[in-house]
Amino acid sequence: MARAVNAEASSSRQAARESPEAEGGSDDVRRTKPALGEMEVDDEWNEWTVKTYKSQALKRDVASDGVLTRIADGLRAMETSITDSMSKVIDTAVAVEGNNPDDEMAEELAKSLCRSIEVKAVLEVKYQVIKDILRRMRAGEEIEEIVALYEKEAADKTEEYMKKTPRQKFVKDDQYSQFRSEVWNVNHGSEACPPMSHWLDKTDGDASDSDDEVEVGPTMQNFKCAITHSAIVDAMVNPACKHHYSKINIYQLFEQQDGRNKKAAIKCPSVGCGQKVQFNALQPDKQFQQRADQYFRKQQETADQDVEDFEED
Repeated sequence: MARAVNAEASSSRQAARESPEAEGGSDDVRRTKPALGEMEVDDEWNEWTVKTYKSQALKRDVASDGVLTRIADGLRAMETSITDSMSKVIDTAVAVEGNNPDDEMAEELAKSLCRSIEVKAVLEVKYQVIKDILRRMRAGEEIEEIVALYEKEAADKTEEYMKKTPRQKFVKDDQYSQFRSEVWNVNHGSEACPPMSHWLDKTDGDASDSDDEVEVGPTMQNFKCAITHSAIVDAMVNPACKHHYSKINIYQLFEQQDGRNKKAAIKCPSVGCGQKVQFNALQPDKQFQQRADQYFRKQQETADQDVEDFEED
């Protein structure tokens, strides 16, 4: 039976090739890619090319969903990798500023960070385009010419982002704010960090009534535990509000209030904060602890130097 079906299919394909349209070799002839089980070796596969391929609408199915999901996950992984690299740039800039204040290298690192922020933003654009296509497909829509659709939407949104001024791109960016505040705090520990616009010159594209002009500042990095207000040890961060606590202090607070129930939530102990702290959401922040250690070490060195100067006088 199978042999007869294959023979009939082969005859039909041979007849199609001998038709007037096939003999004319018209570029309008388009084929869907044949399945391996439906043809003979060296048959239609030899005639299938990118030029003759007919794009098929993307429909809701497990295979298509899986492919798009993997692409989206890959884009997210690249964003995470860039975020990790930006943390290293910040640490390097802090070290440079500590060893040689106002070194031009710190500003070169700032430019490198800005380029990374842009790359991450473009990846986020592509991720959102893929997620939107996934949403439409899962809703039952048949997506025609998916590659062309993706490329156009990603290109349009990327162009829209890249047209923004440096101030519009970076003034409210978390990584940029972290870079500037931490480099500033190396040698200005007792001074509040200026607002981010201090380093981002206003250009013609920055309107005076722009939302980008509204920013919190100046700010000063606080390396003390939000509970005891002493030097932080084994820093833990609350993702909800970004406040930091010494590990032993926040654990003790949970034990006093809810027996360290992993599902428990208590009010953030930082004065004026209305966020909740969930025990199982607390995260260790090693980089923050390293910067805190560096800050208090420099404070101690400054104090020791003041004592030496006083004794000499």
